[in-house]
Amino acid sequence: MGQESAAAHEVYIADNDLAFRSAVASGLEIAGYRVTSFSDGPSLLAAILSRTPDCLLIDFHVKGNSHADLLGDLGSRVMTPIVTMADDPDIELAVSTMKKSASDFVSKPCAVESVVGRIKTIIDHHNEPASKVDLSNFRGGDRLTPRERDVLQKIALGTSNK
Repeated sequence: MGQESAAAHEVYIADNDLAFRSAVASGLEIAGYRVTSFSDGPSLLAAILSRTPDCLLIDFHVKGNSHADLLGDLGSRVMTPIVTMADDPDIELAVSTMKKSASDFVSKPCAVESVVGRIKTIIDHHNEPASKVDLSNFRGGDRLTPRERDVLQKIALGTSNK
């Protein structure tokens, strides 16, 4: 996984289907990820208040929240990549989840190896260092704090403020 090992990464899974949730969790653990599983949306949201994982894997039909509300709540709380899944997908569903902050959409049933590969790709992409813009000649840049320089760097790269 590039410079970091998978063991450094944590994935939260929220899915009603215990068998699928367990199979994906086992596949991710074998690949070296730390996994925490949830059977409902409210438990997932409560856990995110205290710890933010490196990736979220959420089933469209997870109990306790409408999927749109859950994605909206998560999108406003975390900068973590979100992968959504559904048993009965269609193009409109996939597009709407992507518009609500999802990074990827998985159609179920699917192979565990496929899900693990997609999560690895998404985490690797999310952790890639962005190309740097040379801000050394920026007038007044020496008076910025490191965090202000980081924010300015992201603005210069065109990153959204979301």
